Amino acid sequence: MFMNKNRLLLIFLGFFLISDFTFSFIQYYNTPLFGDLAGHVLPDEVIQPVFDDPFGFNMLLAGEKHSNPNRYFSHFLLSAYFQHVPFWMQKFTNSVNSVYLASALAKIAVQMLFVFLIAAFISGKQNPVNRKFLISAVLVIPLFQV
Repeated sequence: MFMNKNRLLLIFLGFFLISDFTFSFIQYYNTPLFGDLAGHVLPDEVIQPVFDDPFGFNMLLAGEKHSNPNRYFSHFLLSAYFQHVPFWMQKFTNSVNSVYLASALAKIAVQMLFVFLIAAFISGKQNPVNRKFLISAVLVIPLFQV
């Protein structure tokens, strides 16, 4: 009837990770959006040359200058994500909250990916329910603070 200690430890560690990810998601959701997000989602005159010349050939051949010539794919992914995901989330919430929700989901996905990669590297295991993996993940998770 009683659970063995190993299974109880796995449940506790899994609950701890889920609780921490949930708390981080709530913090990400309540974080204000600032910076140049709007200028990247709807490219302004500073970012548009990066989209027009993704590999920077015009910059090299014609001597043009523009900001972030080597950041096309990061700008493209940010722009594509925020041009599509918030509109999809408007089926579940209002338009303002959908932007914050999309931002929080992207941030928590990146955090979970980092924790997974670091825990897999430390433990040598890729199974998220493995005891060594979970212990490594629990030891790593405090390094990620919002």
